Amino acid sequence: MAECIRRGLSSNASISAAKELVHEADADVKSKRGAFFPKISASYSLKRLDNSGLNETDTNFVSQRTDAFTLSASQTVFSGGGIVNTYRRAKINKDVYDINLKQERIDLVEDIQTTFYNLLKARDDIRIVEKAIIRLKKQLESARAFYDVGMVTKQQVLQVEVDLALAEKSLVRAKNNVQKHHVKLCTLLNLPPLADVHFVGELEEMVAPLSFTLEECIRLALDRRLDLEEGQKQVELARKDAQIIFSRFFPTVSLNFSYVNQQIDYDDPDRDDTERDYWSLGLNASVTLFEGGRDYYEFRRYKHKEREKRLVLEDLRNQAASEVTTYYLAVGEALEQIRTGKKALDAASESFKAAEVNYSLQIGTITDVLNAQAKLTQAEGELNQAMADHQIAMAKLFHAIGTPIDIF
Repeated sequence: MAECIRRGLSSNASISAAKELVHEADADVKSKRGAFFPKISASYSLKRLDNSGLNETDTNFVSQRTDAFTLSASQTVFSGGGIVNTYRRAKINKDVYDINLKQERIDLVEDIQTTFYNLLKARDDIRIVEKAIIRLKKQLESARAFYDVGMVTKQQVLQVEVDLALAEKSLVRAKNNVQKHHVKLCTLLNLPPLADVHFVGELEEMVAPLSFTLEECIRLALDRRLDLEEGQKQVELARKDAQIIFSRFFPTVSLNFSYVNQQIDYDDPDRDDTERDYWSLGLNASVTLFEGGRDYYEFRRYKHKEREKRLVLEDLRNQAASEVTTYYLAVGEALEQIRTGKKALDAASESFKAAEVNYSLQIGTITDVLNAQAKLTQAEGELNQAMADHQIAMAKLFHAIGTPIDIF
């Protein structure tokens, strides 16, 4: 089991995809951070003017070559908090993707555990049915021997044959279940679906009581569940969206600087070439005075969204407590089913032995043996199901709490 979880966490494609989303969000944070720095640009232009007129006196239109280099910088000094809140929103969004990556890992662990336990149960189902088939074949031989000497009827022999055929049919179904769970587990571990891998484990070795109380489990869930943490982040994202829209009601102020170097070379040697260097520094402020209420209602929309996310978060807390309670009770129920199932199995085993002895002494019927055999197979199957239910309920409880598995 532990090896399966380690491989799944390191190789599963959904985990790798979630990691890429984290990298994407991190790049977005760094991109938004760039808005705090000045925007610097440079340009160069080359212009050639040819004028064949010999009497041209305007220096702007005589034959010449003009080189111009421009360096400009612009720094936003006030935006009503828009730049700051956009950056903070990107950081919160990255936190959401970090949480989603952790949740993907928890989901994968629960899926691997559930599939692993179902695989072990399916294997045990095969063993149970195979033992039933062995018993039925033995009973069929005995029934035929008694029939040959006239001690049982043909109908009783046919009854054993019917039960044997049904058991063999159940064996086919059990083998298909093993193959189905094997393929799913290989897929979760990023292995070929039909990989020749043997998964080792026994359900009986894994049964253990839970050492935490229900109240402690609920408290852990409310403190550690990642969907609750994400829900809080969704509230913060909606708040930041509202603040970004609110910043549009304020002017945007920027500081602008430019430097220009211009050189003009005249073809006429009698004209003096010119070179100019000049710079400018200015403060620019702009504000939108009217847009038909677009920004106002956009702001109101995100305020409503923030309140909606708060209500969703409160509902998630209630659901968390409900899920933990459900799976905690399921663990307890499965443990009780295991306890009573072991008693039932002991009784069914004794009953089957007694029925066989009575039948061999001809003080019991083949029907008694078949009924006892069916009860024995049923008891074995129900105990196996209870042990699988216990492990699956434990896995789902860990998942509902959202806490590392080894805390228990």
